Amino acid sequence: MHFDASGIIHAWDNYPIGNFPAFWDWIDAEIRKENFAISEVAFDEVKNKSPECSEWLKNKGIRKINLSEKVLLRANEIKDLLGIVAEAYNPKGVGENDLLIIATAQIEIAILITEESRQPSLPQQRSRFKIPAVCELAAIGVTCKNIRELIGTSGVVFK
Repeated sequence: MHFDASGIIHAWDNYPIGNFPAFWDWIDAEIRKENFAISEVAFDEVKNKSPECSEWLKNKGIRKINLSEKVLLRANEIKDLLGIVAEAYNPKGVGENDLLIIATAQIEIAILITEESRQPSLPQQRSRFKIPAVCELAAIGVTCKNIRELIGTSGVVFK
């Protein structure tokens, strides 16, 4: 599973370590088993928005996935699929970093943990799709979960 910045920051802000130590022990154990990873792009976003969270992830040894030519090419293909021309990203849709994060998850065949909201009815312009809608495109096929869904499907009981 790969964290988007919004996913891990949401967990950090809403499940404080002091109040939910068992949850963070589980995250730590999953990081050590390399079941959780983060793209370097998402990690940099976390570092900018929540330095304490990024420091915790770094200290726990989360696997950071570097940008590769394969990721860059795939992100560009997704950009074309969405009809985004040059750098004309729609402010209501995904941005460049989002495409890199989605491409990384797709290449790694990973579930993407994001708090990006789902769009109940999709806009006609694909350039306005948010992360979950892009992931659900047949050509992408990346499963997205939010933190609540991750917890619910984990089977773990936190005591």
